[in-house]
Amino acid sequence: MSPALRVRDLSVYFGGLKAVDGVGFSVEPGVVCGLIGPNGAGKTTLLNCLTRITRPTSGSIEAFGRDVLRLPIHAITRIGMMRTFQNLELFGDLTTLDNIAMGCAHRFRTGLLSELLALPSARRAREAAYGEAEAMLVELGLAEHRDRRVSDLSFGTRKNVELARALCSRPKLMLMDEPAAGLNGAESAELGRRIRRFATERGITVLLVEHDMPLVMSACDKIVVVVQGRKIAEGKPEEIRRNPEVIDAYLGEG
Repeated sequence: MSPALRVRDLSVYFGGLKAVDGVGFSVEPGVVCGLIGPNGAGKTTLLNCLTRITRPTSGSIEAFGRDVLRLPIHAITRIGMMRTFQNLELFGDLTTLDNIAMGCAHRFRTGLLSELLALPSARRAREAAYGEAEAMLVELGLAEHRDRRVSDLSFGTRKNVELARALCSRPKLMLMDEPAAGLNGAESAELGRRIRRFATERGITVLLVEHDMPLVMSACDKIVVVVQGRKIAEGKPEEIRRNPEVIDAYLGEG
């Protein structure tokens, strides 16, 4: 089976600084892959390359056989890639339902003229988007917050809203940048279970950048470790946990 994601010899230089230095790995469909390493290791820069925010100095990126570096930024979601951010990117003055429905926008887009004239096609698209958002509210336990402004919700609940919005886009590859940041232990454990469930039940491939090691070790099928821009290890969680170089550079003896 072809990988959902393949990164080959990726490098990003900012002047004389090597933020990413020859990193390569692949992720098979339906696999949850953790990308870990200390602060400044190059993890977010790598994610920025995957979503075309940062142009790599060299190397290649393929998603589902497509050359990502040849795609315009707006086409990333069309091939099934979706990203969540460490800092929440939600519309605080809109309701939970409105925010989640926006995840469907690229699939139900009907054109500016149809929207301005309120044509039947635009109304049908809106109804379809909000119908899916309603179902996602129930699935993620957010129904009680349906009509509340997102800015009035707790941080953990807003994290779930962002996840629901991402899932409404029907991603094939989800890039998650520190989704457990700011969550307590119970919320983080629940997030790990959800990530595993979505990968298993929906066949979503996940690249997870995270510092929460209990979450990474429980949710991931494989882990890639980067330190100072270089990949130092790749393997199953139990292999990474015992890897002397990873212990010395990142995990610590504990």
